[in-house]
Order: sequence, then C-alpha cells, then structure tokens
Amino acid sequence: DASQFENFEDMYEGEYGHYIDFAQHYCTEVDEATKNLPAWVEINYETIWEVKLSKDYVEIDCYGEHTYGHIFKKVVD
Repeated sequence: DASQFENFEDMYEGEYGHYIDFAQHYCTEVDEATKNLPAWVEINYETIWEVKLSKDYVEIDCYGEHTYGHIFKKVVD
C-alpha cells in the first residue's frame, strides 16, 4: 500500500533467511504465549506463518547478488 511508504522503517522487522526463520524468532523471542514453552513441545513454524503471522506480515525477497527474506508488517498503527 503506497500510503504506508512513510512508515517503511517502522514496518521493517528484519532480514531472515526465510519466513519460517521469522516464525521461529517470533515464537521464541516475541510472543509471550510461546516463548517459554518446554523444549519437548514441537512447533510447526510453517503452520504458524501460514495461519497466524502471514495475516500481519509479508516476506519480500530481493533478488540480485544475494537473496534474503525481508519481513515487513503489513500495516503500522
């Protein structure tokens, strides 16, 4: 959405190898409900991305010399 260009820096979450890496970061470092789960609990990070995170975030790949997964919030309040 072009109206969000002024919020570009606020929207940027970081560079991750893949959206699954971002989902793992989100679950282990950000989300209070999942970051302290015991090690024996297995999380399907691809499902977390598809069901929850992809509604609020988007991955943009930049092609050229390097390809990275850049994660952005879809909307900044």
